[in-house]
Amino acid sequence: MGKKNVDSTAKFLKEVVKELPVAADSVRVGVVQYSGLDKYDNEDNKFHHTLEQPLKHGTTLEKVNKALDGMKWHGKGDGGTELADPMTYTGEGINHVLQKEFPRGRRGAKKILVILTDGQSNSRNGDFKVDKMADKARSQRIVVLAVGIGKDVHRPELDAMAGNDDHVFQSDGYSGLSKLTAKLSAETNAVICK
Repeated sequence: MGKKNVDSTAKFLKEVVKELPVAADSVRVGVVQYSGLDKYDNEDNKFHHTLEQPLKHGTTLEKVNKALDGMKWHGKGDGGTELADPMTYTGEGINHVLQKEFPRGRRGAKKILVILTDGQSNSRNGDFKVDKMADKARSQRIVVLAVGIGKDVHRPELDAMAGNDDHVFQSDGYSGLSKLTAKLSAETNAVICK
């Protein structure tokens, strides 16, 4: 992924969030970056994440933008310092958000999970299969929106995450993310207003 693409992702998310009614008594935004460790980090299928913005603190555009501006790539080199070869552990990422972030949300609040991925899950842990974790989210009345970036995205995995064609967004690469801004913000606002 690299620093350049993390920066492109942050810029895209800032544009989407700008179109949402972010406030303490309205929409709150949390940001979790997820990856995983494998043989290149002398680990075996281990989840890794950074909490960029806790949901409870994402109450202003300024706070969310500051968190997005501070995102660092998980990989070593090119701005990152943590992992030798960050893997994509999408199911574990969903599970983490369900366990650690959404329980802290306000009672009765509409819950939306937006997942961005530029590949497909590398996890070998059957307990965290992407479709199983997305189903778990929906069983908790969480709407899942899936954003695929680039040609290496596994479309069936996006479909499994979203569970609905209206909730799948795909870009041909990081440079094309801006084309999705209006669509993703409009669908997010539509879900909020339902």
